[in-house]
Amino acid sequence: MMRKRKLEKVTMALVLMAIVGATTLVFSANENSLLGTRKRILLYEEKPRPDMRQKEEPMDIEMVEEIEFLAPIMTEQGEAVVLAFGNERMSQIKFGIEEEVNSITLSDEDTKRIENLDKKNSKKNIINYKKLLMEFGVSIKQQNELQKYFDMKRQPNDVYFAYEYLYRNYGTFDELEVMLQDREEGKAWQQILDEYESESGEFEPMNFPKGYLDQLMKERAISVDDILIAENLARKVSKDLSCDISDKKSISIKCDSNNPTIERTETGLEYFENLISLRKKGLPWKVIKTDLGVINAEGKNQRIEITESEILELSLKYEDLTEEQIIETIIMAKTLDENIQDIIIAKRAKKKDNVIFFEYLQKKYK
Repeated sequence: MMRKRKLEKVTMALVLMAIVGATTLVFSANENSLLGTRKRILLYEEKPRPDMRQKEEPMDIEMVEEIEFLAPIMTEQGEAVVLAFGNERMSQIKFGIEEEVNSITLSDEDTKRIENLDKKNSKKNIINYKKLLMEFGVSIKQQNELQKYFDMKRQPNDVYFAYEYLYRNYGTFDELEVMLQDREEGKAWQQILDEYESESGEFEPMNFPKGYLDQLMKERAISVDDILIAENLARKVSKDLSCDISDKKSISIKCDSNNPTIERTETGLEYFENLISLRKKGLPWKVIKTDLGVINAEGKNQRIEITESEILELSLKYEDLTEEQIIETIIMAKTLDENIQDIIIAKRAKKKDNVIFFEYLQKKYK
């Protein structure tokens, strides 16, 4: 029998899957700060469908994630979604940037544009730009957006700082523009981030009707990634997504003029359903998110692997921290690829998570 870990309070970046031993905890977290309080947990156990059992070759991680979502167990309050998924092979997932920075070639025009903004730090700024392109898979369209800010004489380190912050927080290019304008007017980054978090408000999970997610999970075309992404986007955007999709290159064509714009409700369920409908029709998240101006256009959520031995080792070493705080610390360290001891020092100093993230970005792009 798989042991279910009780977590009263866990924080992490956006939507992360934290793999604890053979258990995967999927958190729907705060959309507007890097480390938002966990509101919903999904616990999975591998359960192959009958048609999958016929395959002789072992299922890889991607197949499990995309296909094997069965038997959801709903709580009566609808507060948590508990599913089963246990897989010892999660260590096969590799994180980090695999390509070398030198493999990215910028045009002479783009290179000169960055160089002319800060000749003293031009080499560092170009390297950081290449790292940004690689680490976050910046599309050509998004690169053009970033170049626009360089044309506006925005400092490269400010552009990179804002881009990464918003990428990790389901931010949009509209919000990026506001942040850079605030910087141009002399605001400090910590003030900008504090105001952004305050204005965005705390993430609250949707109150799905009883059995709704149970039924949705049974559909082959929909994965847990789709559900978590749609839930975040439904709160992030106010764009009408009720149009029929006749051309998968866009989500905003051939709208029925008689179909009124969907009004945002307390739960945002209509937006969620429309986003899920787009996925059922085969539209990739990259297209949907790009059309909505969302910076993070990925179709999957980040996975973080945590072992029982890691938790035990740190719990014994730092007895003043609870197990939940230890897990928070591991998740933050692995998310940011930071030294876990540095994060623990910050946590023990009672630093808020957004301050830790600010210091991380400041160090990375100074």
